[in-house]
Amino acid sequence: MSTSFLTRVFSSTAATASLLLLSSFSSAEAASFTFNTSNFTGANAKVSITLDDKAAGEGNIQFTVKMAADATTIGDIRGLFFNISDDSLLSGLRATGSHVTTTAYGAGKISSVGKANLNGDGGNHLFDFGIEIGENGLKGGKDDIQTTTFVLSHTSRALDLSLFAQQDFGVRLTSVGTVGGSRELSSKLVGTSPLPPIQVNPPSPSPSPSPASPSHSSSPSPNPSPSPVSSSPAPAPAPVVITPLPSASPMPAPVPSSSTEIPEPSITAGLVLATAGAIKWLRKKGATVQTETDSLA
Repeated sequence: MSTSFLTRVFSSTAATASLLLLSSFSSAEAASFTFNTSNFTGANAKVSITLDDKAAGEGNIQFTVKMAADATTIGDIRGLFFNISDDSLLSGLRATGSHVTTTAYGAGKISSVGKANLNGDGGNHLFDFGIEIGENGLKGGKDDIQTTTFVLSHTSRALDLSLFAQQDFGVRLTSVGTVGGSRELSSKLVGTSPLPPIQVNPPSPSPSPSPASPSHSSSPSPNPSPSPVSSSPAPAPAPVVITPLPSASPMPAPVPSSSTEIPEPSITAGLVLATAGAIKWLRKKGATVQTETDSLA
């Protein structure tokens, strides 16, 4: 399998993928894109190009061409060249702006327009459409165009950024030099536009739930009446019977022993003597009491 065949297959596949991707873009999704061009011949320079499909109204593209913010030189913009993905639209394109002088179109044939051109590189940079900006010479600063804006429209078709995505652009500068310095040089620049950005629209808010439909009945249903409360007193609770615990049985009295204890002899003698003594004392006491009574009589 030859290398040239593989190259053709790869190029065809890449082109198909690019067309499918570009077909997914619409003016509702994209707004603008900006890219830079750099010199392929002549003095060092950098020009910024912005395409916006909203600023000039639906279906129109606003072009802004100016010296890039980080450019080290300045120049007079004399021409802009570009390709478009649909060549059938070329005859209906119209460019309007205060600096637009003339236009030219031809699919893959344009390298000059009016007195501005991108010649000098062996015909390697050819475009579909060209716009001449201003006139030759600075004219004392009156024609020193370092920024320009114009609108591109079509007589019968709404334009969007997808038509200009990943297309080649060219810029012609004259009177190139540094600010405050000599501006005797010129420059020819080219660049390729990017894919347009995709704007993701936020999801629509969910609709609020509808209130519940009212009953078809014209009058609301009455609430049920509460059950009447009985006027009779509540029955008395059943008495609680407390059964006393059985009392403990009394301890039985000790049963006396059937045998009679006989006191010791010494104890018995002592008791006899004590008793006798007591009798004797009582007798003596009685005699004494009698004597005293007789004497009183």
